[in-house]
Amino acid sequence: MGMKVVVTDYRPEWAEEFEREAEKLRAAFGEGLVALYHVGSTAVPGLAAKPIIDILPVVKEIADADRAAPALAELGYEGLGEYGIPGRRYFRKGGDNRTHQLHVFAAENKGEIGRHLAFRDYMRRHPDEAEKYGALKKKLAAAFPEDIDGYCDGKDAFVKEAEKRALQESAALRYLSENPALFVDMSECVKRGAAEILYAGEDGVFLAEKSSLIHMLAADSEEAARALLERCPMNLPEGERKFIVAHGEGVRRAVYSRFSVRAETPCYQVMYAGTPLPLKGLLHFRRAGREEAEIIGREYKLESPENIEKLCKEGKIWCGFAAGEEGEVFVGFIGRHPEGSMGLLQVFPEYRRRGYGEELESFMIDKFLEEGLVPYAHIIDDNRKSVNLQKKLGYVFADEKIFWMAL
Repeated sequence: MGMKVVVTDYRPEWAEEFEREAEKLRAAFGEGLVALYHVGSTAVPGLAAKPIIDILPVVKEIADADRAAPALAELGYEGLGEYGIPGRRYFRKGGDNRTHQLHVFAAENKGEIGRHLAFRDYMRRHPDEAEKYGALKKKLAAAFPEDIDGYCDGKDAFVKEAEKRALQESAALRYLSENPALFVDMSECVKRGAAEILYAGEDGVFLAEKSSLIHMLAADSEEAARALLERCPMNLPEGERKFIVAHGEGVRRAVYSRFSVRAETPCYQVMYAGTPLPLKGLLHFRRAGREEAEIIGREYKLESPENIEKLCKEGKIWCGFAAGEEGEVFVGFIGRHPEGSMGLLQVFPEYRRRGYGEELESFMIDKFLEEGLVPYAHIIDDNRKSVNLQKKLGYVFADEKIFWMAL
């Protein structure tokens, strides 16, 4: 009898099951083990899957997998050699009705290891894609309940296309990790699943933030940036403000060589890499309502009124209130710009020099951290008060400026 194809809704206990099995596997592989990863669909929260725990052990050399085979057999694993993938050692537990499977690779096999991890991380970053993938698998399981080949063939095109995008995102994050502070806006955009990647390679990354269509460019040199601008089609919004954020002076010059730039704003990019900041209790906070949104739209000049209204509706602007003689007083606000950076910080003139700006920003830093995001901001280079505040709060400053360039 062949393997039955059963796809179930995601189960939180799959993560716990991996951890339990991982402890046994670490002992079985011993000193030859480099790393152990939970991969496949059961490693993606919310994704429907066959209830089989896929595990990717990385060993120093592939012979370490062969040496571990007797210990793995005692745990119930059957070794099937490469099983169709050169350089792999495949083990399964449970035969045709398997419960666990191991895909073992040597540490030098970065291609296969990277492919598995990139696909997993892509699905974690893109819950909409995970939902589509889960629905497809359920449909195929119903159509091919006892035909694993038919099931696999049916999802092959989806998997290949998703894997292509996953590897592109992985390449982008690898490049951007070389200078975390300078490229934090771009890497966070990718990690949020908000990036349309136009190019990612060893010489640079070019992307557009999906909701705002703000383009961001990083490259090794002016020449590399020029080449990317020449060969990458851009999805610029019609009839709206168009921006490219150039990272570094060389990229800035490349943008000038390719486009007619209407205006530019040099900025320091700052990144917070610390722990949550204690608040002093000076303010209490709530998201901007209709009344506050109208005031913010009038007062804040670095975003369009349309963007302010949209950000307020999306709950991305927070207001600070202080105790007054006749009740609470709206003293200032802070939020997230459309492309994801922290900003929109303003304390109304009559309430300045009371520590409210620091309290608002500390509150927002903590909000970012609660959501698993890296707090970062763009500070216009002549705004000395803001520069001093960021230094006081412990931000890391990038080693080059970025340039907001209006086309």
